[in-house]
Amino acid sequence: MLALDTYTYVKKLTDAGISERAASVHAEAFYALAESGFAKKQDLGKMETELKADISVLDSKVDRLETELKADISALGAKVDSLESRIDAKINKMALTVTAFLGVLMTIYKFVHF
Repeated sequence: MLALDTYTYVKKLTDAGISERAASVHAEAFYALAESGFAKKQDLGKMETELKADISVLDSKVDRLETELKADISALGAKVDSLESRIDAKINKMALTVTAFLGVLMTIYKFVHF
């Protein structure tokens, strides 16, 4: 139950120039609103507890996702390293093939022109 001194509230409004009827209606409306719409300290405490629990769940999910992401990045790094090794091997093989081919061409050129 909300403790609201409606008499003092009405008095302050009438002292400020508001009619007594308007001040009374305003006080009744404010009292009804205050009774139904204001959060109480215990409500805020409950909300705080619930929010902390939700944050804890979210923290756990973020930590799990971070771990998964790091594992995925590591796996991608290993795949990139593997592809790099395969590409290097193919380039080296092609270089040897080109070198051998140029050697054959040079030998043929020497026989043809000399």
